[in-house]
Amino acid sequence: MKITKITKKNAGSFLPLLPDFVTNESGMLCLGAVDDEGRAAAALSARVDFEVIYIISLYVVSECRRKGYASGLIETLISLTKDLSYRAVSVYFPPNETAAAFFRSRGFEIVEGMPVYSVPIAELIRQPRVKKYVLNSKTNGIKHLSELNESEKKELSGFLRENGMPGGGFYDPEWSTAVFTNDKVESLLLMDVTDDCIRMLYLKLDEKDLKAVTRHLRALVDKALSDEEHLGGLSLRFVQTFFEPIIALTGNERYIRHLGRGLHGVRLL
Repeated sequence: MKITKITKKNAGSFLPLLPDFVTNESGMLCLGAVDDEGRAAAALSARVDFEVIYIISLYVVSECRRKGYASGLIETLISLTKDLSYRAVSVYFPPNETAAAFFRSRGFEIVEGMPVYSVPIAELIRQPRVKKYVLNSKTNGIKHLSELNESEKKELSGFLRENGMPGGGFYDPEWSTAVFTNDKVESLLLMDVTDDCIRMLYLKLDEKDLKAVTRHLRALVDKALSDEEHLGGLSLRFVQTFFEPIIALTGNERYIRHLGRGLHGVRLL
């Protein structure tokens, strides 16, 4: 096993193991592991921000699992940053006892977060209220975060820091959306995307402003519909904060599945 920093020179080998948005974000530390034959075996990405290191992704190819690659990446991450005044390494992940056991074995304290729910995107789009209020709404003024200009990026980064979040890297800018008024964040929906789900991470808006709600949801639905190849197996995953709005939108709980409680791991440095 050989572990190395992922740079522009060697990124091509590891890109399939990293979220698409990670390679375009500043402030990220990405590590890769190769097997004895020089093939990419695992990759880790982390957002280095303020006093905490946030693990964004950790992936090991199937044939290399249970061989110490994930542990090696985490220990290398900690070794590289331990003398730089960081206080902790943090990771959030869905309910998964296997993942929880792994992080505990690496010295992380695991605590439960809010309940996590899931609804198939295809079923959500079929709901009468979604068709009436979302699919007929307009997206005037809304922007995907990948489309922001430099001043908007600066304003967004400041907004996230003021609200106790890292400046970037934990959301997917191709799926996340914002509305700016007078160069200030008026409303914001942050999303993260994996192979089988879209996760709602953060929502800022006036819940009484139906137009603001539907603009973001319309942009989300449009994005999902543009990827028809994966639409059938794609689900919207969300925590308790979003439960009541989703119920109000769909009108029933029939397709909503309770997945358990989200987990948060912290290892003090």
